[in-house]
Amino acid sequence: MDISETRSDGNAAVAAKDVLLGEIAAFHPHRPSFAFPLPHEIIPTLLIGAPPTVVHLSRLSDGDRHILKKAGLSEQFVHDLSTDSNLREAALRSEYTGGVQFAPRSYNECEEALFRKSFVRDASYVDTIFSFGGMLVRDPFTGTVVKSSHSFLIDDYHVAFRFESVEAFYVMVGQTYGHRIALLVPRLRLVVVFQQAQESPALLAWIVKCSDRLIELLLQEREGLSAVLSRPSLGGAVQIGFRQNLGHYVWQELQGIADLLSAHGVEAIGQLILGPYRPFDPREVFPELSDTPVTEVKDSRQPFAATFRLPYQPVRPVGLRIGRELRRRIQLAVDRNISNDVRQSVEELTRSRFCIWVNLRHHNKAWKQQVPGTIDVMNRLHRIIPDLAIVFDGFSDTKAICSEIVNGLNPGIEVRDTIGCSLEESLVWARSVHLYSSVVGSGLIINSWLSRKPGVAHANVAHLRQASFWSLVAEDAIAPEFLSPEAVTDDETMYGSYDFDAALLLESLTSLARRFYPERVGDA
Repeated sequence: MDISETRSDGNAAVAAKDVLLGEIAAFHPHRPSFAFPLPHEIIPTLLIGAPPTVVHLSRLSDGDRHILKKAGLSEQFVHDLSTDSNLREAALRSEYTGGVQFAPRSYNECEEALFRKSFVRDASYVDTIFSFGGMLVRDPFTGTVVKSSHSFLIDDYHVAFRFESVEAFYVMVGQTYGHRIALLVPRLRLVVVFQQAQESPALLAWIVKCSDRLIELLLQEREGLSAVLSRPSLGGAVQIGFRQNLGHYVWQELQGIADLLSAHGVEAIGQLILGPYRPFDPREVFPELSDTPVTEVKDSRQPFAATFRLPYQPVRPVGLRIGRELRRRIQLAVDRNISNDVRQSVEELTRSRFCIWVNLRHHNKAWKQQVPGTIDVMNRLHRIIPDLAIVFDGFSDTKAICSEIVNGLNPGIEVRDTIGCSLEESLVWARSVHLYSSVVGSGLIINSWLSRKPGVAHANVAHLRQASFWSLVAEDAIAPEFLSPEAVTDDETMYGSYDFDAALLLESLTSLARRFYPERVGDA
């Protein structure tokens, strides 16, 4: 039969759905394979022709409840499955093992505050994967506790865990903090979207698209998939470095690895799945991982083909709070890679001068008056700090901005341009300067989470709201002094430029200098 022939038939939509569901039925170990494989190029068309039924768990209607009941799903069990909870995870472990009692992960006061003030969720399921060899959930069809047989990387941040029951179903987890996102029942073309912290039409549409993407990938690799599903997985694999974001790379991924190593030892990590973004290579931060097998994925948005045959269940680790030990490990890794010339240059300047790190920004989220504002603030600080030096930091697109600022500075101010230097060199400078002025972003991560230095943080209003939890993210952090959102004007977008009175920055830096280094500051 030629699938393309069904397109001109009056019952094309029905035929498309029959063909698609027949193929998806092959995902189930107890159902026969369909009579013929689907050509890859027609799969997206068939998915469009047979759109899934979508149920939003946070706002169930009577019609939605009927859909769940008709599918054989228990509303109560689906709610249970959707919950990110340390208490629920401990109960699942106990029930799965026949009554062995497991203490839920405990949280200290700072960690509890992070849950309240940020979008962080409990991710105890990650620990379960490395303890039990798979994710544990309550079967939404039968109510028993079942373990995932396999997991598949859909894209850079999202994983689908497969479970076998009355129907094969998947639990999708992901986004920045690794929470549960949706229940997928492919053969029924059913997507149950769990409650999201920040729901939007775009996010909900993306979840459905992600579900279809999983089905497309599985159908395209049908022959290989059969072999994969016929053998059990051997445990957990760590996925890291798939999205370019320094803060979440350190906070969630590296700290997540640190937590796994502390709880289970290096033997529990069966495979490292490394994406292209590795500002700090995990094998350098954790030398004990040097013998762990590695799979490198060059295209972080399409990791499925490179990973689905691995005999492990990949998951992105999710750390909750950057610990002192991780910060120490990163510093050791940096020190091993930094040259003596750089180290000596940093030591000489910071020993002889009072150094302020100034983080510049151009491509987005930039202070509109950063050129005249920085010139004015630093020249005024020079009056009370005669031995002032400025260490300029930023992406390479801020070179021209830096040059313009330097041309307006008092000649007595020494300048060090580190724009575009390596992350390792930036961290050495950040650990050595006295104060900083940074935009809320990667620069502030280096200053505050990875270096215990006082300083001032500024940004647009959207990013200044992170002040409520920023200093909670890392143990022993010195809280940055954030500008008040009321003092900032912007275009009300997430990454737009912004403005504020430079006198506020001068006041904050002066106050910090007098508080932390009173002997270095003179009278105005």
